[in-house]
Amino acid sequence: DEYHVDLARYILNNVKRVPGKPPKQDVLTALEFSTEAEKELEYYRNLNPIFKGKVEIRDDIPGVLVSSDTLLIGDQVKINKKRCGAVLQHEVGTHLLTYFNGQSQPFRQLQTGLIGYDELQEGLAVLAEYLHDGLTATRLRTLAARTIVCRMMIDGASFIDAFRELTTRYRFPPQTAFKIITRIFRGGGLTKDSVYLKGLVWLLEYFRRGGEADILFVGKYPIQFLPFIKELLWREVIKPPLVLPKYLSREHSDNYLDTLKAGITVENLCAQTR
Repeated sequence: DEYHVDLARYILNNVKRVPGKPPKQDVLTALEFSTEAEKELEYYRNLNPIFKGKVEIRDDIPGVLVSSDTLLIGDQVKINKKRCGAVLQHEVGTHLLTYFNGQSQPFRQLQTGLIGYDELQEGLAVLAEYLHDGLTATRLRTLAARTIVCRMMIDGASFIDAFRELTTRYRFPPQTAFKIITRIFRGGGLTKDSVYLKGLVWLLEYFRRGGEADILFVGKYPIQFLPFIKELLWREVIKPPLVLPKYLSREHSDNYLDTLKAGITVENLCAQTR
């Protein structure tokens, strides 16, 4: 909608692009990143044996993603060391964690996800990056660009139109712009990439209104089902989450949550992000 498109344009106009790539020594290969991922999985396995996540390096995917109980890593992937923890909290601390929490529920659909669950999932995953000090300027600009391109595609713009918009108006490097646009135009058009920013905005407002974190991790469900999840917990039809993200256990997590409840906005994030 117009609000999120305007917000995306605000981000792109106010968050400056960080030029250049990190030095080679500051980048993790797929194998090195998988080692860090195994450590992260072991942390959660020690918390609760229900957590049986796996890591797999594959030659048929371009990045990092979660499928059911497995973290898949493309064999050509390169992860900035500064972003390593944030990526792990996004994929393991959100997507895998809610998978296994949902698996433990009597209502098993919370494991694979109720229809429309992506907005809350991806919003939580991006918030996890922020709470782990990993929401960089480049990442925030990427999320905003995805929103812009989704809207352009819906309005009938071509791949080339979107490419020119990102490279000319917003100064994205051509290769970066190509990757962002390909994600959205693939298969005839996939608008899922618009939910990352939308979910983050909803969560910031949710915490500003005094919302609690734990209920968000009982499984995979859409935002509009939150009142039903609360009632199912009250009726003891479903259970509280067995495992919570690592970043909620860190010493300063209360300070982060206090900041969220004080009313941080995306505009505030823009000012903080470097």
